Amino acid sequence: PFQISSVRQFKKLATDIALLGSTEATYQKYFELTADLDFLADNTVTNTLIGAFYGTFDGKGHLIKDLNIDGTGKASISLFGELSYGEIKNLGREGGSITDTDATPIVMAGGIIYSMRNGGKLKNCYNSSSIVNTRLGSGLVGVWAMIGGSIENCYNTGNIAAKEFIGGLTASALGGGGNISVTNCYNFGDVTGGNRYSIGGLIGLFNDSNGNKQTLNANNVFNFGSVSSPNATASFGRIGSILGSMNETNSALVEINATNVYSRPDVASTNNGTTNKFNRPIGWGSTAGETLKNAILAANPTLGEDLKYTLEYGKSTDFVTELGGAFKYAPGRTPKLAWER
Repeated sequence: PFQISSVRQFKKLATDIALLGSTEATYQKYFELTADLDFLADNTVTNTLIGAFYGTFDGKGHLIKDLNIDGTGKASISLFGELSYGEIKNLGREGGSITDTDATPIVMAGGIIYSMRNGGKLKNCYNSSSIVNTRLGSGLVGVWAMIGGSIENCYNTGNIAAKEFIGGLTASALGGGGNISVTNCYNFGDVTGGNRYSIGGLIGLFNDSNGNKQTLNANNVFNFGSVSSPNATASFGRIGSILGSMNETNSALVEINATNVYSRPDVASTNNGTTNKFNRPIGWGSTAGETLKNAILAANPTLGEDLKYTLEYGKSTDFVTELGGAFKYAPGRTPKLAWER
């Protein structure tokens, strides 16, 4: 494997991959971290560090620390620009932020990856960095461009504040066909949006825009971060504790498989100082959106009836038991994944 032990080597890797481009020269290449990378001395980075990536990047449990990325004026930005066919695993991002300083931001950002497609995999990774004032923002993957892929054993605890498409794990899953899976994952960061488009505790938008058959598999996932839209109008409804909204060109082309999907009920949309609480996992959805909503309610029979899945219940040993062996009890907070420290 190509071993990386310093920020300088990491930046050189980024340069080398950019020179190689998205070609077979980067396929099946294996890179691993042998130490934490501390970017504190680098002040602010203004570009995605690693562009299109087709290999395997194994963080070996190490961290990307205090990386501040200024995306002002950029179209998209992240730690990894695009993950296609490859895999990123065993990597944590702590401290730092991704920001857009414009009053009308345009940058679309993901905490670890901007765009994932073509069977890309994110496994045993987490983000605790914040996303501030971007157009699109999420803790892990900004845009999931479908055609397969998975997020497994991952989580976000960073606060996400964006204007349009926002999700704790991924902001937008776009049409393109294939199966996408989210397994043993959670969000505990606060998700805050504007008054447009989609705001979800786990996924902002699930959208079949191209008329291709696609499947969303969600198993053993939960959101206990707050989800709110402080500047929303009273009629704004595309905000959900799990999924902000769902559109499709043909409900027959969309298949939803949701089991053991949980969320806190107090999703809020605030207008003129008045807070309206919605006990709903789906902010807005057509026929297929209702299918997902019904599947979630079936997995959580009390979710639509009372406040069982409050934050306090999420901190209990009973909730850990519901989740099973992929999670462990963490005193004073919601469960941790079994591999977390």
